[in-house]
Amino acid sequence: MYDQTGRMPGSSDLSLWNDLGFTDNPFDSRSLAANSEGLTLLVGREREKRELMSKLTSSTLHASLEGDNGVGKTSLVLVTVYEAIQKRFAGTLGQTLVPVDGVLQLGTDANVFHREALLAIAQSLIKHEGHFKDLRLTTPNLSELKRWMNEPIVSSGGGGVQILGIGAEGQKTDEVNTSVGFENSGLERLVRDALKKVFPTQSAGGLVAIIDNVELLGRSSEAGRVLEKIRDTTLSLPGVRWVLCGAKGIIRASVSSPRLNGRISRPIEVTPIADSRIEELIGARLNHFAARDGAVCPVGATEFLYLYEMCHANLRDAFRYAQDFCSWLEIEDKLHLPQVEYLPTLKQWLALEAQEITASIRLQPRMWQLFDDLAALGGVCSPSDHEALGFNSPQRMRSNFAEVQRVGLIDAEIDEDDTRRRTVTLTAKGWLVHHARKVAGETVEVH
Repeated sequence: MYDQTGRMPGSSDLSLWNDLGFTDNPFDSRSLAANSEGLTLLVGREREKRELMSKLTSSTLHASLEGDNGVGKTSLVLVTVYEAIQKRFAGTLGQTLVPVDGVLQLGTDANVFHREALLAIAQSLIKHEGHFKDLRLTTPNLSELKRWMNEPIVSSGGGGVQILGIGAEGQKTDEVNTSVGFENSGLERLVRDALKKVFPTQSAGGLVAIIDNVELLGRSSEAGRVLEKIRDTTLSLPGVRWVLCGAKGIIRASVSSPRLNGRISRPIEVTPIADSRIEELIGARLNHFAARDGAVCPVGATEFLYLYEMCHANLRDAFRYAQDFCSWLEIEDKLHLPQVEYLPTLKQWLALEAQEITASIRLQPRMWQLFDDLAALGGVCSPSDHEALGFNSPQRMRSNFAEVQRVGLIDAEIDEDDTRRRTVTLTAKGWLVHHARKVAGETVEVH
């Protein structure tokens, strides 16, 4: 596919990664997939994988993960399930774990979420039918389920055929989207029957489905309310093992109600990748995507570690800055600098980025002090930390944070039900500004 220089023959419209000798972007910040590539690229998560595997194979409780945004919770789940599949085919694991494609978001309407979950599970049952046969599992007759998913369900009174609520002429019907229409469609019965046949016992395994970004509901009481609503519906589907993922302490707070006891396990803490593993992590990515021997990327282990530390161990943000830096080099025609390392150029670029940001920011000295104090606390705090930040009440602290949030340096989602939740965090933009102020030795207002 590529010639000896790593270029694609006959192509003049190459991406900068092809030009550098790579098959694709090694700093893609999207979640890793449940495949061999994901297994290769997931580095530094051995303990968390073992703990999650134990939850999935040895517990009747649904698993949960908690960690900062961008730490890689979804990647951890998908790669762990892929590793379980490989062990099953190799005969070293007796259970069959299969991922449900995509992740589900927990909204405020429990009935809508349940319908979305059933559709995703039905699609996965159909997709993995061949795998079930290969593993000699009892494979149900999925013809009726396929017909439900792929053929017209109801007829539109205005003409045209309706499929999953969307008319052939663009008209929308509410019938299959209402609880009555949905129940009458028989999808839940078909899904439950199929799941029971493929996974008749706990030891047989199950589908692994992810409920991601639980913190988006904002308040722990709201998340708990929705989880209680789906306790006896979605969370009780046979042969499905759910993994709840959230940040800022919301999982621990929202699953503490008596109704959820015995249904969701204590969260696994997913902490940032250790600095000592960054060289291995970046090496794995650059080696995997290299199209030729000797391919050199402007962001190697040294440069990426600098970004990672600047982003306060947020892997997703560090990947984003790595991509932006390489794009800037291409625009400035500096992609092939004859230097041993790009670190000095990276520092210059970050200084320019920070200068552009801070030039547009106007904050009072007290707000800058609050920003610096928050960074000193690790970039996260809860309303109950108001005294540590020099305020006599959470409300007073919140009013000062409002302006800092307005200029994009922090993200604040106050949980009125749990003042101990760490709901205020520095953004990637905030960490860059903090880094620039620290490097410059500034402790006064920036204009």
